[in-house]
Amino acid sequence: MAKTKKKENLGLEIFTLADTAFLSKGENKLNIIGIFDIFGIAQVPTRWPRMSLVAVFKGKPGSTYSVAVKISSPEKEILNQSFPVKLGENGRSNFITTLNNFPLETFGEYKIVISENKKELGNYRFTVIKRKAPSPENSKKFVN
Repeated sequence: MAKTKKKENLGLEIFTLADTAFLSKGENKLNIIGIFDIFGIAQVPTRWPRMSLVAVFKGKPGSTYSVAVKISSPEKEILNQSFPVKLGENGRSNFITTLNNFPLETFGEYKIVISENKKELGNYRFTVIKRKAPSPENSKKFVN
């Protein structure tokens, strides 16, 4: 009887949104700065200038997986994209993507789902709330 190798499942160790994320030169360390899950804005629609979507995948060392990222607003799907993830010798892979001019079209809860083979690996929810814009008099207090 032939032996079959059991394929190790892909998983997520870290999954978040941040102001910025990068890998350090030389040591290749993952740096995540400004993790958040609430957008306080005065009005919709608007566009968020820049944020990083960060994930750390884990699984069988040297394996390649096809992963999908789906982002939805309370009303509709904003993004649905697939990409390959190749795990290193340690069975891990860092994923960082920068989202520029991200559309925030409505207040409420948004959802990001990462899946592999239609199996959800994780989801991250963030909320867009209405925040009162500062008055011109008060905003001068914050300017040098």
